[in-house]
Amino acid sequence: MTADEELSKGCRFIEEGKFDEARKIFLKMARKSIPEAQFNLALMYQDGKGVPRSMKKAAKWYTKAADNGMDEALLNLGCMYLLGNGVPTSEKKAFDLVQKAADNGYGKAQIQLGVMYEFGSGTVQSYEKAFGWYNAAAQQDIPEAHVALARLYASGNGVRKSETKTISLLERASNMGYGEAQEILGTLYYYGEGVPRSPAKAAELFRLAAEQNYPSAAFNLGIMYSEGDGVEQSDEQAFVWYTAASNMGHSDAQFNLGVAYDFGIGCKKDLMEAAKWYSMSASQGNSDALCNLGDMYENGRGVEKDFDKAMTLYKASADLGNDLAQCSIGDMYRKGEGVPQSDQEAEKWYRTSAEKGCKEAINELVKMGKDVSGYNAED
Repeated sequence: MTADEELSKGCRFIEEGKFDEARKIFLKMARKSIPEAQFNLALMYQDGKGVPRSMKKAAKWYTKAADNGMDEALLNLGCMYLLGNGVPTSEKKAFDLVQKAADNGYGKAQIQLGVMYEFGSGTVQSYEKAFGWYNAAAQQDIPEAHVALARLYASGNGVRKSETKTISLLERASNMGYGEAQEILGTLYYYGEGVPRSPAKAAELFRLAAEQNYPSAAFNLGIMYSEGDGVEQSDEQAFVWYTAASNMGHSDAQFNLGVAYDFGIGCKKDLMEAAKWYSMSASQGNSDALCNLGDMYENGRGVEKDFDKAMTLYKASADLGNDLAQCSIGDMYRKGEGVPQSDQEAEKWYRTSAEKGCKEAINELVKMGKDVSGYNAED
């Protein structure tokens, strides 16, 4: 069996989930200094497939493959030095490794080198050099390079600002099926920035990106179905896409999914599921989720009633500027829920909320007989 055939067999074992068999093949070949095998072994250690995850061992095998002239290994090792994964952090070492692969014509390394020049990582910042390396990779028709160039044309950094070229590059990458370009282009079509506004086109692009697991695209599509903007209104479809984005960790989608379960919008009402998704969103610092979860604990909806937890959640939300949470704290002081009853504290929180236009807070101040002439309620 030739070396290429053995490598193919090892890769096939990886695809089939037979990681131990793959490891044995790659290790045997790696010890013979075959760089592709060393690289694949490094990947296994980096991903923890068939072996205990070890960045240190991954770096060791990337180093061996890089020393044997493999550009992909040079790039991956450079990224490990950049992040300090398995090796001491060294932006300069990262830059040198990436540049070596880029000089060899490796497109992905050229893009990474462009990023390092664009943001001054491991080298002196230079938009002009970033543009040069992105352009070199774009000559190989790599979609990531087209998007990077579009970013520079959009900002005018290192090149004359051009909406036309920005859109052209994004269209090219999008037509190649690149999800990031589809998501960006979808946003531009939605707002009509550089292109005629077309919610229908935006929805089409968001769908393509969402199907490639871009969480913001899935969330945006959910919003569009919820509002019937560019697509036929459907709470059920909104629920589908909020769920998809939520499972990818999108905080706003998790909040919206919590609302859907809380009120039975597009799905069967389920307060326990609502609390679960509010909690997941709240853990990412979403102020609306913190507030709604506080309401669930205050009123015992889907969770056991707990005024202390409710107050903690409301205060966390209020600290982020959430006016409804500030109003809810006022309610708890007015009613003496979990705190000593205090009209003075209630009024303080109501006024803080009312200053932001919260109608509920203004109404509570009116009930208390307080002057609200300086406040304007917002819809």
